[in-house]
Amino acid sequence: MAIMDDQGVRRLGPAASVRLAAGGLPVVVVEGEIDASNAAAVGRMLEALAEGMPRVVVDLRRLSFVDCAGAREFERFDRARRAEGRLTRLLVAPGGAVARFLNIAGLVTRLDVRTTLPAAEAAEAA
Repeated sequence: MAIMDDQGVRRLGPAASVRLAAGGLPVVVVEGEIDASNAAAVGRMLEALAEGMPRVVVDLRRLSFVDCAGAREFERFDRARRAEGRLTRLLVAPGGAVARFLNIAGLVTRLDVRTTLPAAEAAEAA
């Protein structure tokens, strides 16, 4: 169940929330760590928070750790949204642990990964 907080941010659990960027693009913010113990739950949260949104940015800049299970959830989430004609962008901190992991795992060539919100927004406009 999603809950709207006092700042208009829809929340589902402590690890993820959704807000609108200045241009109106939905941004799902994921915080903390994602590993085998919680990857499936985070995947369900992403689905619930992005439900009905044709375009979404998943902001991973506050994510301190992700393992293979988390990476598989991002890939599964993206694949399911693409099959429905929906677009997903991942936003990572440049040079951060998550960016390095996605690069080593080869996911930067399979997922649309950006390092700034303006770059993600520009990709949406293209």
